[in-house]
Amino acid sequence: MDLRELIVFKNWADEIYLKYSADLSDQQFDEVVPTIHKSMRGILNHILQSYWGEYHLITDRNWSDEPDPEMDRQQLLARIRELNQLMLDYIDQQPLDEVITYQEEGYEQPIKTSAENVLFNFVEHSSYHRGQMALLLRYHGLETIKQTNYNPYIWECKQ
Repeated sequence: MDLRELIVFKNWADEIYLKYSADLSDQQFDEVVPTIHKSMRGILNHILQSYWGEYHLITDRNWSDEPDPEMDRQQLLARIRELNQLMLDYIDQQPLDEVITYQEEGYEQPIKTSAENVLFNFVEHSSYHRGQMALLLRYHGLETIKQTNYNPYIWECKQ
């Protein structure tokens, strides 16, 4: 399996949760849920910050356009969708094995990695947060949540 296919899968799974998020009431979207200690807005803001950081890391673009954590829900969802597409476009146009060196907060030595590693983290990190969102949706009364692991993607999109 190639990394591009994994990103297409990740974007498909993200879209399911972005649609669920759009359907929540404002109160449900912003409520910090006990035991999870997060809100849907908080998780999506974190996802957006992560995607934005990963995109800027591999493209070495200007970091001045950092997402505003106070943007409204529609802007937040649109920005995540935009970054999902930008990452897919990137993988189609750029070499993935180029060494990227950066300084991560909390680490003494610079970190060396590749665009391929950053993109794999882009895929994997979102799985963790979709699990958190599933818990939030269940807390808010949604009993049936569409599965977003790989087999349902294959059944829905590849057959």
